[in-house]
Amino acid sequence: MEVDGWFGYIDNTGKSVIPAQFSQIRTRSDGFIQVNLGSKLVCRETGGDSPQNRCRFKGGKWGLL
Repeated sequence: MEVDGWFGYIDNTGKSVIPAQFSQIRTRSDGFIQVNLGSKLVCRETGGDSPQNRCRFKGGKWGLL
């Protein structure tokens, strides 16, 4: 689930089981999920680049769920 730009997890009934606290999440093929706490979106100003090329997440701590 996403709440105000933060990510968390719900169970099959829709009940929140992990509050929205992660700045990034990534699914993995081994069944784990990578989560990041505390990263910040940093964008640089350039002429014709798309937003995907201008912005990156920096910092934070990664873990697995």
